[in-house]
Amino acid sequence: MLEECQFVYDFTQEGMEKAVDHLEKEFQKIRAGKATPDMLKGVVVDYY
Repeated sequence: MLEECQFVYDFTQEGMEKAVDHLEKEFQKIRAGKATPDMLKGVVVDYY
């Protein structure tokens, strides 16, 4: 039983860390007055 609880805890902790990392990346894209290079990381342009 203790091992199952530890597995669930570890799995949940890893998922929450990924969620926080994703949220931090999304917050970097928010424009708050001045443009930053991080805002353009998600922009992809095809060129020849």
